[in-house]
Amino acid sequence: MALAFPIGYLLAYMCKDELLAGRSWFLALSLISFIAGSWFFLSDVNYISLSCFFAAIISGVAYWKSFDKRLTKIKR
Repeated sequence: MALAFPIGYLLAYMCKDELLAGRSWFLALSLISFIAGSWFFLSDVNYISLSCFFAAIISGVAYWKSFDKRLTKIKR
């Protein structure tokens, strides 16, 4: 889980051109992963819930960084 934040930043940095176009998809993936992770956690299937929370953090960081003007400006 500790690697989710650096991987999210790396994903946002490497996919700069996709941040604006995929903003709604990052939000949807984050919400669905969080809901699924909560469901599996309450169902005592912890290994799947941790995977879902990992995906939720990664996509949440990418969604958050999509609002960063310095990161999303297009260099021509």
